[in-house]
Amino acid sequence: NANKIKEKTILIDGKTLGEHSQKVYYDKGKKFTMLNYLVISSAQNLIDRRVHFIVDNQQMNEPTDERNGAFMVYDNELKEIYKNPVVDGKSDRDEGRERLGMGVLIAQWLQSNKDEKVYNSLMRYVKFIREKLQTPDYKVFSNVAHTSRHRSYNYPWVAHLYLETYKLTRNKE
Repeated sequence: NANKIKEKTILIDGKTLGEHSQKVYYDKGKKFTMLNYLVISSAQNLIDRRVHFIVDNQQMNEPTDERNGAFMVYDNELKEIYKNPVVDGKSDRDEGRERLGMGVLIAQWLQSNKDEKVYNSLMRYVKFIREKLQTPDYKVFSNVAHTSRHRSYNYPWVAHLYLETYKLTRNKE
């Protein structure tokens, strides 16, 4: 094939942190593709920043809202929590589902980092899961209204959250 790209070394300038794009030309300069990449200071720094972002921006802190304590979707453009309506909301943006992984990340992070604010946030979150997303017999729902099905996808996340929280606290509850 005449358009086959030959192996080529591409020099990337990684001196400046952040997102970058670079055009890569081929076929004697007639065609190009874009190379998008992210330069970070370290993986640990990125994880630390993510944990603090979740705690500072994505935890529902409204005592009158039954989702108080939940980790929620965050709207980066509006710079606020996206308050997906409980009744008619889209299930992939609710207070359950993939947000359960945020608690797992934080519980794992706390096993090697001491931070009282982050710890207290996690404890609020675990309480929210047990009291609001689960029934007394441990069925797991994706929203506090329990209008979603108790889908099996959520169970491993909750089990993982409880396991990592136990490793942190040694509290069998």
